[in-house]
Amino acid sequence: MIISYVILIILFLLCLLAYFIFPNINILKDFSPNLAAEIFGILLVVFLIDRVIRISQQKESKKRQEIAWRQLRIPLLRHFNLLFNMFKASTQAKPPKVYNAVTDLFDDTYFAEIGFLDFSKPAPVLTPRGSIDWFTHVSHKFSEFKDALNNTVQKYALYLDTDIIDLLEGLINSSFISFMMQASNLPKIDKTKGYKRQYNLLNGLSDPVKEYTDLFSKLVLRFNQNLVEEEKIKMIDAWWSDNIAPKISSGRI
Repeated sequence: MIISYVILIILFLLCLLAYFIFPNINILKDFSPNLAAEIFGILLVVFLIDRVIRISQQKESKKRQEIAWRQLRIPLLRHFNLLFNMFKASTQAKPPKVYNAVTDLFDDTYFAEIGFLDFSKPAPVLTPRGSIDWFTHVSHKFSEFKDALNNTVQKYALYLDTDIIDLLEGLINSSFISFMMQASNLPKIDKTKGYKRQYNLLNGLSDPVKEYTDLFSKLVLRFNQNLVEEEKIKMIDAWWSDNIAPKISSGRI
């Protein structure tokens, strides 16, 4: 499209130059203004058509972005709830702090307390076969979240900003998410090898958890900037109630 503009502008200028440089040549004097007017008209039409196409593409891109964000809402909310539940089950008591934004959750207390989560204890989930442990629960939920992120990238990469793609791919390729997805294999390996250990797997892994939750927080922040207030991902104080599983410290080692 740019080449078309350049060609038309060059032809328009040549017509003007021919008119002023060769005023005594009647054929150029008569022909060049008419041709210049025709070229200018074509240039104007091309510009208007290009403008309409650009506006249409922008509307389509914005629509696709909105669809992408809406499809991410449930996975982001569920994953945030999982990260909260891991903290709730491992801490001894609710910290004396007001939690509002998502970023409020991921502080030094979070990174310290989550190291006490015993993955061999029952998770706050019931299946047709009964309860499952945190190994199975976390492995499934992290895998589910990664699949949702992959699906978004595959479908909407062309319509999302570069920094959003970087955040999505950063989470997808995170060593922490891979570790959590593979965690359920550890008890089987230990049983085969005859190992005995405690299963507070996140003890001493505060740095990987910080890196992961930092990426997650940034993605949620960008998400919240693109949706109306009632659809934003927020901290819900009612989650702390013991009437909502898990109970506080129920998974503490």
